[in-house]
Amino acid sequence: MVDVVRRRGERALRGHGRAAKRHQPFGLVAAHYASMGWPVCPGAHPYRGTRGSIETGRACSCDRVGCPAPGAHPVSPAWQMQATVDTTVIESWWEARPEANVILVTGRVFDVLDLPAPAGSAALERMTAAGVAAGPVAGLGGDRMLFFVMTRGSPADEDE
Repeated sequence: MVDVVRRRGERALRGHGRAAKRHQPFGLVAAHYASMGWPVCPGAHPYRGTRGSIETGRACSCDRVGCPAPGAHPVSPAWQMQATVDTTVIESWWEARPEANVILVTGRVFDVLDLPAPAGSAALERMTAAGVAAGPVAGLGGDRMLFFVMTRGSPADEDE
């Protein structure tokens, strides 16, 4: 997912001169999403040690042994309170951790519909054929597709 997000963010930020060059690629992406009003926070990243993750038995940058979601979780346990759209804070996070993944906070501004890749591809094809504009879509390997959609909030008639 992050590779898709990174490419989209770099494409959107081309031509922003020195300000864009101060950030690392993931910092650029985080700043771009924050500019759209989407709160972000830094995430763990796959471990890239000098000896490699296979030799060390470590798959994630976090300190948890046997991390269940290597490189796919927030760095801080207080991420829900820390997530922000403040570009000064975001810039400092990615200057300190340029390899950090970008965590997009859902449920405030947008939600994510997680689908198996075949169903997601079929839905995307049908939306395109019908002329329906899709929001951002990310692929997770070849297994899953994530559709980012505007949150509905808490409609009065919604039965949870």
